[in-house]
Amino acid sequence: MSIHHTNNQFLQLVSSEKRLSLQVFGQFCLRNEAGQVISISSKKTRVLLAALAFRGEMSRRELARLLWSRHADEHALTSLRQALSRLKSSVGEAWPRLLLVSRHRVKLHDGVGCDLRALLNSEQLDSSKRQALSIACKHRLFEGLDNKDPVINGWLADCRGKFAVHLQNLIQQQMSVSGSAEEHSLLANDARVLAHLYVVAEKNTDTQGQRMDSLCENYVDYLAAKVEYFWVNGVLKRLGLDQVLPQLKETTPNKGAHREGIRIPADINNILSTFREAGGRVVIQGEPEYGRTTLMLRLLVELLKQVKSKREAPVPVVLNVAHWTGNRLYTWLKNELSYRYDLPNDVAGRFFQSRRVLLFLEGVDELPRQLFASFVHEINSLSCVQGDFSFSVFCREELQLQAHCKIQLNASFKIISPVPTGLLVATE
Repeated sequence: MSIHHTNNQFLQLVSSEKRLSLQVFGQFCLRNEAGQVISISSKKTRVLLAALAFRGEMSRRELARLLWSRHADEHALTSLRQALSRLKSSVGEAWPRLLLVSRHRVKLHDGVGCDLRALLNSEQLDSSKRQALSIACKHRLFEGLDNKDPVINGWLADCRGKFAVHLQNLIQQQMSVSGSAEEHSLLANDARVLAHLYVVAEKNTDTQGQRMDSLCENYVDYLAAKVEYFWVNGVLKRLGLDQVLPQLKETTPNKGAHREGIRIPADINNILSTFREAGGRVVIQGEPEYGRTTLMLRLLVELLKQVKSKREAPVPVVLNVAHWTGNRLYTWLKNELSYRYDLPNDVAGRFFQSRRVLLFLEGVDELPRQLFASFVHEINSLSCVQGDFSFSVFCREELQLQAHCKIQLNASFKIISPVPTGLLVATE
């Protein structure tokens, strides 16, 4: 359901109060105190205001990462400053009554009339909220703001889902205390309309999980682009490492298959084939400057190609475990994925649950010896408990020898000479 005209119910609701009004149900619309439309041509600026309508207040960095996710933070923050400057010019003298902008945060002014606030901030659905509910049942939230950016689309979908669940809960709560058969019937009808409008299934179904799977899909391209931007373009190509590769010797890529000492030509397709046979669960050992990072990044490039051609392929990501402090590793990795790649926590968790990420763990060399032993224990436990979860570890061989412990994955390789003439030798 969509709307291509002004939401007259909301306009009547705020016009007598002579204040700025922001409409985010149906077609986006910003009006001044006189009721005149303030033209906002940039879709990202409209999303900016929509985000503040939903959240109330956000940090500059959070807004910049939402709206310009493919850019580095510095560039994204510059784009945000420019967008705020253009918005200020469009709004004119009413600017101080629209947004409160500080050095670090941006807030929608409390005096702005917003059709979303009455319902979003409600803990119960009393009679004073009936008109707001009527608007929400007729016009979809953030209509027309979806675009080609998967991060923005994912965020919009997440907000709609959370809002719909919130409304359904309010309706169910009101139905449980209502003594009026007529009100009960009206509320039941509103619930059905919302279920259609926001594709919210009945309770006792896995609607939230389905929504999260859909949201996770929206972030696949975004996450892959982040990995490619930083690790491939920012490291591999910038350092000129995309033309070098070590040779390999192989051992036990599959349980029960002992093939120690079989050398693999220094060809990325052969190396990738060996990596796949091991289920993406390997230990790469080698001294500093021998080519562990080079091999990791070359594998990253090939696996990213698979993501682009085959949507269900897991996204390869690099996580540095040097900052791990000894807590539960699986939880720490999920939080680290969220933090390092700017993913919402629930999305990062869903990537793990649905096995949509393939982890490359580096920085192991920087762990203290006693903490390295705990890391090995956590990795081996993770390998047993999460049997279908793919991750690879890049470290020096001597760490395992000194700590008297061994990482138990499907295969282990050792680089025995520096790239570009390096050899990777499989170890037991």
